[in-house]
Amino acid sequence: MTDAAPATATIPAAAPAAVPDTKTNSDPKTIILRLVALFFVIWAIVATARFANNIAWKRACVLGVVNEQFDVLNFDSYGDWMDENTEYHVPGIGMYKGLEGTEEYIRWVLPKPQWYLDYYKIRKPSQAFPISLTKEECVFTTATKIKVQIAPKFDKNGGTCAEYILTTKLFYTVDDLKGNGFHVNQFHIYHPPEALATISDPGGEYPEHWCNTLRDFCPEVYEANGLDEETCLSKWDELPDNSDSLQGNTKGCRLYHASFAKENDKHCPHLSFMPMEDYHGNIKCQNPTDDPKENMFTAYDFSLANQYAIESGFESGDLVKQCEYESEFDTTTIDFENPDADALDRYGNDITKNFN
Repeated sequence: MTDAAPATATIPAAAPAAVPDTKTNSDPKTIILRLVALFFVIWAIVATARFANNIAWKRACVLGVVNEQFDVLNFDSYGDWMDENTEYHVPGIGMYKGLEGTEEYIRWVLPKPQWYLDYYKIRKPSQAFPISLTKEECVFTTATKIKVQIAPKFDKNGGTCAEYILTTKLFYTVDDLKGNGFHVNQFHIYHPPEALATISDPGGEYPEHWCNTLRDFCPEVYEANGLDEETCLSKWDELPDNSDSLQGNTKGCRLYHASFAKENDKHCPHLSFMPMEDYHGNIKCQNPTDDPKENMFTAYDFSLANQYAIESGFESGDLVKQCEYESEFDTTTIDFENPDADALDRYGNDITKNFN
């Protein structure tokens, strides 16, 4: 009997190893598509981060002005908010730089003895419009309804009243996303020319009052001009009437600086009829300064002011309207040496809180 051959297992041959399709992976179209996809992912991440950062700085701009409760009449905080490089630009009036000049201009509308304005008050809450809120600078345009009256004794019409829209533009920065480090760079203020024309043309007893101010508070300027009571009034009458500016060789410029000269004789040269340099070497109230409003306000700023005016009861396109004089606000009877709070309130409780 023959032995059977031993059984053997058949092992299938191993399949050949898969070779990467280098041709497919290196296909130019695939590479380009992947790069484009990667680009859009990175772009989306960066855009999202930038958007979030922009929103954060917008919020910081708002926090800065809100936290500080910025108010141009809060003179005690000027040193915290401004420095000697801060500029106030007022078309038709002038430019002021630094803390002292800025405060002096703002105090112009505060009540004072024998002041020809007997009422100056905010008549409707201001409305602020964000213009640019970025890390580099925050900008707001604000519109405010103002009512102003000329005291009867100093007015050629026996008492004039006007309401107008005051437009301002605030430029400031903050240091961080919490709104800390609020700092004012520039502040622009626009009084409509029609409003300046209304308040820059007093009559009645004002010419005599102005000449007495020049004589009593600026005697050197009075003498240098060779004035007496008669010649002073004559030269005053020769000045242009109803100017829409408080600059140049006008009554408006001189009544404006006369209010300062009573407390600061550095303004005395500005009252002079003949050109006279002040302590800075500047000559004022002779030729108007070139400060067009277009350099400070845009058409968009004025469109916002016009919309606010319409909502405040003004005719479309008007920023000024006449109103009826209210005699109960006459402050020429106030004893300013011992001011009575109720009496001062007649002038306008929005600003008399800073009276001193």
